[in-house]
Amino acid sequence: MAPKVSIIILNYNGRKHTIDCLRSLEKVGYKNTEIILYDNGSSEDISEEIKRKFKKVRVIRRTTNIGFSGGNTDAYRYSHGKYVLLLNNDTTVTKDFLTALVNRMEKDPQIGIVQPKIVFQRTKKLQSGCVFFTSTGFLYYLGFGKDPGNKTYNIPMQVHSANGACMLIRREVIEKIGLFDKDFFLYFEETDFCHRALLAGYTVWYEPKATIYHIGSVDNSRYKYSLLVYYSFRNRLVSYIKNLGLASLFVVLPVHTLLCIGLIFAYLFSGKPESSLAVCKALMYNIQNIRHTLQKRAYVQKHLRRLADGEFLLRVTRFPRIEYYLRLFTGLERYID
Repeated sequence: MAPKVSIIILNYNGRKHTIDCLRSLEKVGYKNTEIILYDNGSSEDISEEIKRKFKKVRVIRRTTNIGFSGGNTDAYRYSHGKYVLLLNNDTTVTKDFLTALVNRMEKDPQIGIVQPKIVFQRTKKLQSGCVFFTSTGFLYYLGFGKDPGNKTYNIPMQVHSANGACMLIRREVIEKIGLFDKDFFLYFEETDFCHRALLAGYTVWYEPKATIYHIGSVDNSRYKYSLLVYYSFRNRLVSYIKNLGLASLFVVLPVHTLLCIGLIFAYLFSGKPESSLAVCKALMYNIQNIRHTLQKRAYVQKHLRRLADGEFLLRVTRFPRIEYYLRLFTGLERYID
C-alpha cells in the first residue's frame, strides 16, 4: 500500500486561492492522503464553506496569526502520515506531482526532503528549482525566471534548501530535528530547517518530474516590503549562527555581515530608506539576541549534528559570478546560469 501523505495548507485571508488549491488536489492521482487546512487567524471564517465543499478536508482554525513557521509547526501536530507535504494555498498542483515526490523519497531512506519544480502561475517561468549555498551567505537560485523546459532544470539534484511553497518531508526528520523555528515568523524558515536536516545526515532533493504552479507572495503582499527585508536578513543570520560549523562560520559570517552593511548604504542611496533601516534592525536584533541564538546553536551542534560541514556542504554549494549578486537585487531572470 502506498504510504500515507499528510498535506498541510495554511490559509490567511486567502479564500479564493485556498479553494482553487483544494480543487486541484481533488484531481491528484495519489489517493492515500489526508488534508489539513490550518486557518491562521483569518478575519474571514471559511471553515463551514470548506467543510461543505471538501468533505475530506480537516479544518483547524486559530484566532491569531502565528506566522508561516508557527502555523505549519502547530498544524503538524494533527498529521499522521509517513510523509508530510507543506503546500502554500496559492498553488495549484498537477495530477502526478505527489506520486513523483513520493517515488523519489521511497528510493532512498537518506532523502529527508524533496521539492517539485515550482513554476510561476502567471508567467509560466521557473520560480524555484535548485537552491544552493554560497560562501557569501546569500543563496543561489538556479533557474529563477527561466524556461522550466530547459534541460538544465530537468535533472534531479541534491540541493541546500527546498522551497517552502511545496516540500515533502519524511516524518522521521521532523521527529528528530523539529520543524520550523517559531522565532522566524516569516522568511528563511525552510532553509534553516533543511540545513538542520543536512546536519542530521539527510539529503534534500529537487525532483523535476513533479510540477506545481505558484502565484507567489500572496500572503507576503499583506506585509510592508521593509518588514519582509527585516525578517529575511534577520533570520538568515540567526540560521547561520545556529547551524554552521565554526570554521564555516568564521568564513561566511564576516563576509555576509559586510555585504549587509554595504546593502544598508545601497538601499539608502537608491531611495529606499525603510529597507536600509530594516537591514540595520536585522543586524541589531542579532547583536541583542546573540545569547538566545547561541543557546540554540549549542542544542543544534550537540544534539542534531551528525555530519561535519566538510561532509556535505560543498556538495550543495555553488560559486556564481559576481554579476549574480547584483542581479539578486535587480532581477535574477536576467542572469545567465
